Amino acid sequence: MLDEKLFDLYDSIEKKTGKGLMSNKYSQLSEEANQMYLEFSEFFDHIGNSIKTVGDSPLKEKMQSLAQVTQILQNEVNSKKSHIMELTIIALIMIEVVPLVYSWIF
Repeated sequence: MLDEKLFDLYDSIEKKTGKGLMSNKYSQLSEEANQMYLEFSEFFDHIGNSIKTVGDSPLKEKMQSLAQVTQILQNEVNSKKSHIMELTIIALIMIEVVPLVYSWIF
């Protein structure tokens, strides 16, 4: 099940197109990845104390992969938000500076 969810997540990331500043594609993927991580973490916590399996290491590696993908997507979302804030600040500064320069010239 974890393999299938990771494959679906990777496939969704590859299919998303458009690099617009206002695009929220990574936000949605990040939420999905976070949800998957929480679901599987809870599942593994429930069975972790009662069952020890030989294949425990691959499961941990896949959970680490999911956590890394989630972190990458969240970083992308934060980067987009930061760029929007920077552009807003620049626009506000320009709104203040242009009239001042205009008044000096004329």
